[in-house]
Formats: sequence, structure tokens, C-alpha cells
Amino acid sequence: MLPLCTTEETNNAYRDAQRLVRLLTELPTARLIPLAFVSTYVVSVPIITFAVFHPGTVPGGPGWGKNDPIKIIVLGGILAPLLETAVTQWACIRLLKKLRLPTGMAIVLSAAFFGLGHTYSTLYISMMFFVGLVLGSVFAIEDARAGHPFLATLAVHALRNWVTAGLTRFVL
Repeated sequence: MLPLCTTEETNNAYRDAQRLVRLLTELPTARLIPLAFVSTYVVSVPIITFAVFHPGTVPGGPGWGKNDPIKIIVLGGILAPLLETAVTQWACIRLLKKLRLPTGMAIVLSAAFFGLGHTYSTLYISMMFFVGLVLGSVFAIEDARAGHPFLATLAVHALRNWVTAGLTRFVL
């Protein structure tokens, strides 16, 4: 059986990943937040593409965009991000790090919990897992540089919810 990749390819991929982590860690928070915000949509593209080409599948979602604008702002942009950031990034990643799990594993497990908290459909859980990877990464990056991990993650999450609700209400 042939290996999937050579040792040299694995080493190169590892070095590239280290460079990316270093680049993101050096990025100021004011640039990290918009980059992460855009990334939450970029990581959703494969799931959305699947849904488009498989009409029987329904991605689902909370449907806040069809509600009262005040409800959207309060629930989608403030309460949900506060609660979800507290539970699935702050508490989860901090607990897993205390249990000595590597940061990458803590981010993946945090993203899994984040995805499972969005049980509108299997597709939506999958999409939110990838969004959770971005949010967990923001938390870990800000935490590693002694920034404000909760606030930075909350900002990305709230912004994403507000924009998604606006798109749902006015465009889709």
C-alpha cells in the first residue's frame, strides 16, 4: 500500500501550518476579526454548494432573519453569541487546555460542540462545525497572545449572526 504522502510532503505541510499560525498570531486583533468574519463564510462554501446541487437537502438555520429586527439584534447578535462563546469557546477550550489537550484538539472539540448546538439539520451542524473551527481559532490566537479572546470571538460571532440575519431578511 502506498503512503498518502511522503515524509517530506508531511514536513512541508507542517512547516506551512506553523507559518500560518505564526502569521495569524502576529496579526493585530483589528485585522484578525474581519479576516475571521469573512472566513466563517468561506468555510461554509462547500456545505452551501452541496445544498445547492442537492435540492432535497435543507441547510436549515434559526430563521431569525424573518423576525422582528429588535429580536434579531437582541437574540442573534447579543444573547446567542454571548452564551455560545461562553460555553463552546471560553469554557470548553479553557477546560480542555487544563486537561492538557493540545490547542488544536481543543479547537476541534470546541467546534464539534458548537456544531452540535445548531441542530437545525445535519448540513447546518456540519456548516457550524467549520464556523466553530474559525471561532475556536480566534479564541486560541487571542488567548495565546494574552489578548481578549472572549471579546474578539464574540465580535466575530455577533457580526456573523447580524450579517446572516440581514442577508436572510433582505436578500434570500
